[in-house]
Amino acid sequence: GIHTHYNSGGKPFYTEVNSYPLKDSSGNVNMVVETTADITARYELEKRLKESEERYRDLYNNAPDMYCLIGADNILNECNKTMAKTLGYEPEELIGKSLNLFSVISEEELAERTETIGKTGSLINAESSWRTRDGTIIDVMMNITADYDSEGNYISSRVSARDITEKKTVEDQLKKKVTELEEFYGMAVDRELKMIELKKEIERLKQGV
Repeated sequence: GIHTHYNSGGKPFYTEVNSYPLKDSSGNVNMVVETTADITARYELEKRLKESEERYRDLYNNAPDMYCLIGADNILNECNKTMAKTLGYEPEELIGKSLNLFSVISEEELAERTETIGKTGSLINAESSWRTRDGTIIDVMMNITADYDSEGNYISSRVSARDITEKKTVEDQLKKKVTELEEFYGMAVDRELKMIELKKEIERLKQGV
């Protein structure tokens, strides 16, 4: 086992103790050999690695964007809490499920996209639509990077996605407003041209009197 000790300065150091029984010719244990190794460097390295992994996991789970790992079979292998929360699930409810649970694109389109990612290695700023647990459709912007095994076979995709529903709504409203203004401008210009023609006609009539 691992034991904690303290030097004269009060600083901890760590040792690993292993015991090995020695038996006599009758099979009885008549001696125990113990080995003690100073594992302070290894222990502190493992501790720092664990802390680093915990910080990474916290950043991953609480990032503003959604992250997930999707297998070549379109099964969700991993996702962060942000993605699960956005879709109205707990992570364990999504992991191991098909993308069909929340993706609203057809299976054919999904298969084509998967094939494209496998061949090209990535998909940048791809827009799609996902369905939340309560049936709400949200718009997402995705960046997808393919992973391959040592033989070059496509095995999974790393996906970062952002909910752009509000952005799309604002864009649609702006487009609608621009269209309305263009139509109004067209009507105003047309009216102005008609007024000019009317004034010209009045002038011609005056000259003919």
